[in-house]
Amino acid sequence: MDGWRIAEVVLISVMVGALLPVLFQLHSTLRSAQQFFERTGPRLDRTLDGAAATIEHLQGSMRWVSLLGAALGPAVGAAVTAFRTPSPNSAASSVPETVAPKVPPRSP
Repeated sequence: MDGWRIAEVVLISVMVGALLPVLFQLHSTLRSAQQFFERTGPRLDRTLDGAAATIEHLQGSMRWVSLLGAALGPAVGAAVTAFRTPSPNSAASSVPETVAPKVPPRSP
């Protein structure tokens, strides 16, 4: 073998020697991640099912509130308008005006 071939074999051996611990660590990390997802998966499913049920309940409540608002909104608006406008039978407003007491002028 000539010198280049020996240098080539040595460099490849060093690279393989450096990659083996990296590959072992990657394998350990991926195995830990797989175990984590296997344990977390069912809990995540239960949590998402609970969240979906809560959202459905809130949607039902919001539907009821929106129906109530749609039914009562015009009635409340009409009542406010009726209380703010004077009645056609009275010349003055039914709400009495506040009158300031008369104070006599000061003498110099």
